[in-house]
Amino acid sequence: MWVAVPNVLHADVARRALLAGKHVVCEKPFVLRAEDLAELRALAEERGLILVEAISTQYLANVEWMRRNLGRLGDLRLVQSEYSQYSSRYDAFRAGDVAPAFDPAAGGGALMDLGIYALHLVVGLVGAPDSVVYTPRMERGVDTSGVAVLGYPDLTAVCVAAKDSPGPSRTKIQGTQGVMIVEGPPNEIAAVELQLRDGTSERIALDDDPHRMIAEFRAFVRMIAEHDLAERDRRLDHSAAVLDVALRAVASAGLRLG
Repeated sequence: MWVAVPNVLHADVARRALLAGKHVVCEKPFVLRAEDLAELRALAEERGLILVEAISTQYLANVEWMRRNLGRLGDLRLVQSEYSQYSSRYDAFRAGDVAPAFDPAAGGGALMDLGIYALHLVVGLVGAPDSVVYTPRMERGVDTSGVAVLGYPDLTAVCVAAKDSPGPSRTKIQGTQGVMIVEGPPNEIAAVELQLRDGTSERIALDDDPHRMIAEFRAFVRMIAEHDLAERDRRLDHSAAVLDVALRAVASAGLRLG
């Protein structure tokens, strides 16, 4: 079952599906509370069911290439991942018509709608941070844009999300020996540019499917067909780590979800 209802309903719908014996693929953000994810995971484990979050970039060959080649950048120093777009629902929101994507009661807002993609990419590449601070721009009780700063021992990651203003979206990973650059938002990763201090320059575009979601669809079908519980658990570990970072960001800003 594919769960694609408003964010605040993810946990309940996924729970009902698991109790009915259905495999579950849940749209991002998985859930809004750590205890909900723990409960869903326990249900999936008890029943031998597949439970995964639908985050297409985690299945792309370009992202796997980035992961394998991070060491070529030397000691990592700075990561910037930005996703900015003037939302098609923003004008209506300002006029008083609040869609779920802008409703904090429904788990809406820039961080959980767009910023979650940057968090998935950053945590998937460099792991969970030691510290998380989120500074939002608030409008009518919702973060319409904001900046999350993730602190590591020798690395700082900055994740920018905006639904109230346009801007170039890109990801940049800087190290002592070079940089990786991805033009476009962190939910696509169509190509990767590698530039090293020794003059090496490469452009990688390994994903040739006509749509970025095809790779994850194939992975979900395979996971279910082969009953690959080890892969399920690996994906759930990643989703749990990202949710923890997102909730720490929310807490740092004094926001409430759901």
